[in-house]
Amino acid sequence: MKSIAILFLGILNAAALRAEPSVAISADRIKNDVRILASDEFLGRGPGEPGEAKATAYIAEAFRAAGLQPAGENETWFQDVPLVRLDRQPGANLLLSLDGKVEPLQAGRNATLTLFNAGHTALQDAPLVFAGWGIVDPAKGWDAYDGVDMSGKIAVVLTNDPDFEAGKDLGFEEKRMVYAGRVGAKFTAAAKAGASGVLVIHEDAGASYPFSQLASGDALPTMVIQRCNRAT
Repeated sequence: MKSIAILFLGILNAAALRAEPSVAISADRIKNDVRILASDEFLGRGPGEPGEAKATAYIAEAFRAAGLQPAGENETWFQDVPLVRLDRQPGANLLLSLDGKVEPLQAGRNATLTLFNAGHTALQDAPLVFAGWGIVDPAKGWDAYDGVDMSGKIAVVLTNDPDFEAGKDLGFEEKRMVYAGRVGAKFTAAAKAGASGVLVIHEDAGASYPFSQLASGDALPTMVIQRCNRAT
């Protein structure tokens, strides 16, 4: 278990902000902050890694300079969050069977593997169920798993949401991805439906980042909330 500190931006009310912020918000300032935080000096900013402390300290100082007031533990900017670090052991492999033909998938080359549960994980002969966009959004009357038994199955989902390639507004804010279209939200929705895993078909345009970005960090450790007990 790893207990780390995260920035805690508390209640934003009249008392939390000065009448005139001491730091103006501008495109140039945002660009400068991104440039600094993305530099090699911050070592990737990984949770529990040396760069995390540098990054959180930088952002906390930016909050202070902007006139915000801390609302974390002991009147600080931080809140301890217990996390479990998952390190993948060598030898992880994926096999995809289509029409009797077995296709090996190489993690970090044409596939990436993300785990959310500690200990040994093995799925064998798990059937694939195409779930379209994999979205569950009651407000929009959309449930990819309505009436489908997903127990022990792998949900196969597309990137983004229905409006992305529809050419018209289907109620999902057109070209702007809704929250339910994010990969993390799809993982959660599939897990609640009883799925044992999710296979995301990556598209660079739909995800807004290249597959190489995922592949390059494929074997890096994963951090999950200590209470998390999902099998996704």
